[in-house]
Amino acid sequence: MLEICEAIPPCQVGSPLDAGAPQPPGIAYPPGKSNLWKIDPALLREERFRTRFADFWSKWQEERGGREVVDWWEEGKVRVRALCAALARQFREEEESLLNFYSNCLDELTAQRVPGAPADPRTEDIKQRVTNILARRLPGLSARSKAEHCDGEVPGMHQVAAVIRRRVTSRISSLQDGDGVVLTNQDDLLRHAQQHYQHVLGAPPADQQPVHHSILDEVVTTSVTAEDNEALLKPVTKEELAEALRLSPRGRSPGEDGLTAEFYVTTWSVLGDDLLAVVNTMMERRRVAPSHKIGIMTLIPKATPVRKIGDLRPITLLNVDGKIFSRVVTRRLSVLQDKLLHPMQVRGAYVDDATAILDNANEVETLSTVLEAYGVESGLRVNPAKSKVLPLGSWSRTAPCPYPYVDEVRILGVTFTRTVRGMMAANWPARMRALRATLVDARLRVLNICQRVRYCNTYALSVLWHTAQVLPLPAGILKDAKRALSAMLWAGEPLRVAFDVLCLPPGRGGLGLHDPTTRAKAMFVSRWLTAQRASVRTLSGAWLDVLDALYSDGEVLPAPVQYFKVARDTRASVQVPTDKVGKELTKSLLHSMAATSTAVPRVERARPDTNWAVVWRRVHSTLLPLDTRAAWYRTVHDIVPCKAKLHRTNQADDPRCNICGEVDSVLHQLTACRPTTRVLWRWTARQAARLTGAASDAVTPSILTDPDCDTPSQWAGEALAWLLGTVVEALLTTPGHDVGRVLRRVKRKRSEILLTCPKKVADIIKLFDVP
Repeated sequence: MLEICEAIPPCQVGSPLDAGAPQPPGIAYPPGKSNLWKIDPALLREERFRTRFADFWSKWQEERGGREVVDWWEEGKVRVRALCAALARQFREEEESLLNFYSNCLDELTAQRVPGAPADPRTEDIKQRVTNILARRLPGLSARSKAEHCDGEVPGMHQVAAVIRRRVTSRISSLQDGDGVVLTNQDDLLRHAQQHYQHVLGAPPADQQPVHHSILDEVVTTSVTAEDNEALLKPVTKEELAEALRLSPRGRSPGEDGLTAEFYVTTWSVLGDDLLAVVNTMMERRRVAPSHKIGIMTLIPKATPVRKIGDLRPITLLNVDGKIFSRVVTRRLSVLQDKLLHPMQVRGAYVDDATAILDNANEVETLSTVLEAYGVESGLRVNPAKSKVLPLGSWSRTAPCPYPYVDEVRILGVTFTRTVRGMMAANWPARMRALRATLVDARLRVLNICQRVRYCNTYALSVLWHTAQVLPLPAGILKDAKRALSAMLWAGEPLRVAFDVLCLPPGRGGLGLHDPTTRAKAMFVSRWLTAQRASVRTLSGAWLDVLDALYSDGEVLPAPVQYFKVARDTRASVQVPTDKVGKELTKSLLHSMAATSTAVPRVERARPDTNWAVVWRRVHSTLLPLDTRAAWYRTVHDIVPCKAKLHRTNQADDPRCNICGEVDSVLHQLTACRPTTRVLWRWTARQAARLTGAASDAVTPSILTDPDCDTPSQWAGEALAWLLGTVVEALLTTPGHDVGRVLRRVKRKRSEILLTCPKKVADIIKLFDVP
């Protein structure tokens, strides 16, 4: 990674300094020798840190004397950085010493163990302590990987691989300059980067300064009044500052001081009043703190390998206290934005990738004149190296144009060509490659089936939906997408639930997986119908009106207009609301299409007398964490690997259990295989009998797969769902079904649920006499 420290504004560039020296504005640090520091997130979770920091800051307040508050604050941040670095180093050394001690204890206990004797309970206790220490490091691994986080996911090899990739790809070893010369020397790389961004981010030459009277002077006609200015400059309140801090995004990289938003949240009770004094002093004196003018420009690779400086995206890192102050000012200005902004200034609009549609070649000169004037006034100039022209219809390639003619252009993530067929070939194979790469990359993640479905819905499949709004999803791409999704969802498991069943809502036995067929069709049709119903008629809407007048529903369309077939066929096959557009129309179409699905889970066909609505409601109870739901879902669907099922599919030679010799099934594994399993089942049956009002011997093992029994109240039903799901998950995830480990897991789960569940459910769960 190449970091350039810049003063804002404008960027001033100096020569490299020693990495141990302070970081003045305008210093570039070579790759691999960054002087950047960031506070350890694990440090903020330590109670010892909060106590030590409060003592330190109290003493620093006493040392202030008559010093100006902004200067005192700036020096205080330097000392805070030194304190945090020292404490993080001290706590890590203590942690390593503790891990070494536990390792020696485990070695001694292992050496003293007699073969055949029961395991020493101290061994399990030490292992749990080691696990707790290592678990505190996992959030840091997840943050360094920059990978998408799934709820409940335990960071593993996927995050480790992502960290390694980031280290490799962030190192810049060579770049081509403007003359095509390859630069490899670090000083040359820094000089080239500094010159490039001095040109891009620096002030424009004097001969290109905006003229005073211009076309923009006629547009900007409003200004802040004296009354408005008085309200904007009044002292900041602590409530304003606290709200600005609350709105600060978490998990972001800090500026050169290394103090994150999480740091200010953790230490707000200590630093809040002093930060308020600093902010009000800056407001009063109209001068910001020196550190607020410094930004660390980090160059992030847009793609690999990096060959030119244009392949890098500059991101400027600013100090969080400066961004908090900026957010306070922005929130005050937002009150006046309706009064100050011109109607042509639209929030969220941008012009970094503008598209102009011209009717004839005579309009090219007019467009060039407008763009040149806009560039002079705003500083946003057209890049001729990236500008392109796509001729459509009868537009001749010989017509004069300042930009090159091309066969395709990319606009808002979609590649456009001269024909629809060409667009399909230019877009969908690339989207499929991106989906497959995303799914293959996620196979190393430690995710259960529920988490994998969420990952596919929220991240992996999102690469298709943007294109699906404007181009129908081809059958071949759809088939490949389902195959890739199945491979990722089941990760080589021998027993699976059908893909169409997974796409059903949870109340019908599925997991709510987004079906590429219905969702792509709904998004495509919704966009066309929204265009047809627009108050200002669009070309798409006009096309549909013409086709509706010429061809009835179901009639074969001519080849040139087959593009509209999906929209017309879907409109004829489902109930389309006439009062909705946009996202609301898409949701309505998805609901209508899902209602027509004929998929039925295999277990429902095999056991039709079961009340499956109750079963699925309990399996997907909101009281159950995702890992519990996933384990119980697999159990109810009867896809837990067992010898009997594998034997029926020729994946096992014998249907009998290797331990007891009985026919192996999922209920056999959960209730009868081992003596410890039978003990745990009897305990579970007693608790279930108490909740259902039945006798203990009347509760059969089938309650684990068909939990549709009646309970006296809704709360008892929720408690029963928690009991059965927790026991199933604990047994399936505990090696050897060790009853002690299973019960400890159940106890831990009970402690967790008591903190979050409704009081009436908690009162019932407290009665479970876990041994």
